[in-house]
Amino acid sequence: MKCWRRGGRQADYRRPLQPLVERFAMVEEFDRMVVKLLIDQLKAQTKGPRTPLAVNLSSHSIRSEGFDDWLVGLLQTNRDVAPYLIFEVPELTMRGPWQIAASGYPA
Repeated sequence: MKCWRRGGRQADYRRPLQPLVERFAMVEEFDRMVVKLLIDQLKAQTKGPRTPLAVNLSSHSIRSEGFDDWLVGLLQTNRDVAPYLIFEVPELTMRGPWQIAASGYPA
């Protein structure tokens, strides 16, 4: 999708946001913000059945100290919508060093 800005310059809003988030070392904050926004979206679904929503969590966030405690606490606080959240995590993040070595991936 191309949009026009003042001055006649084009802006392409399809560019991924992730490189900027990584550049400014805000990956964990970004993941936290996205999870909170999804919870707000689920709570706003008041008519009809709720639609499950998915989020890709970064390896950085998953490995970050305290992120798992924060996420579990948030889900416990929002038990009404927690079953409608789907989390995707990079496979290598969840594998132990012995599994990575056995699979042929560099450790």
